Amino acid sequence: MVAKKWAEEENEFIRQNYQNMGNQELAKKFEVTPKSIEGKLRKLGLKRKKVVSARKEGRASTGELDRSALHSNIRCRVCFLVDGYRDKEECCRFCGAKLFKQDVL
Repeated sequence: MVAKKWAEEENEFIRQNYQNMGNQELAKKFEVTPKSIEGKLRKLGLKRKKVVSARKEGRASTGELDRSALHSNIRCRVCFLVDGYRDKEECCRFCGAKLFKQDVL
């Protein structure tokens, strides 16, 4: 199979649309494989922003944010380390001491 020769207009289209279109869509538009698009993005130095799934982010299926999934930076009163904790967490991960909501930074 012969490698596709990309025109500058095609490169420019990819630069402008790679965040909005997936590899499948771009591949269909340019009649190449999704792997070809991956290689093209790499050659052009383009990286997509990392997308976190709604489940990981704690969002309900309606798109609303589940408040219990939010992280707060809390300083432990015993070991003085600061870490991001969810609202439901009550103990320091490092020393096991009780966390207090007043210590949110």
